[in-house]
Amino acid sequence: MSEWSISKDSAIRDRVWRATKGRILQLMSTLGSLPHLNRIPIERALNRLPAKIFAIQVHSALIESRAFDKQTRLPNMESHDIPVMILKSERDSVAKYVKRIYDNSHAQIIDITDEGEKDLFREHLYHMVNPLLTTVIIEGFVSRIQQDIALTEEEEATA
Repeated sequence: MSEWSISKDSAIRDRVWRATKGRILQLMSTLGSLPHLNRIPIERALNRLPAKIFAIQVHSALIESRAFDKQTRLPNMESHDIPVMILKSERDSVAKYVKRIYDNSHAQIIDITDEGEKDLFREHLYHMVNPLLTTVIIEGFVSRIQQDIALTEEEEATA
């Protein structure tokens, strides 16, 4: 339907997208976990966005979402041997941890779930709420990767 509605310009299709955009804005404005300060720039940006551009972005997001639903691992990361670290929270309702993707990969998973946190948006923005601890976690990850690379290079040089 989204592909059909963006394929040609018409007054009816434009009204449909304006109504859809209005409903999405209304839903976003009533999300309890989204801080009011974050709503204002989102609402302003979406209000200025022409309905046709909004429709194209929604269509693109739907295509990416369908592709993500079929994803079972991180093939590009694995084929190029790129280290991956995932900070997961079982309570994060915004960025849900998807086991089928990460359990089959070489990603390092670190559980940062804070059962005492009542504000789910703070749980989602763990890296901003706990910047010092996040920095320690990332520095540890990078240091381990650098040590692994140094060991590998040393082994290759002696072989």
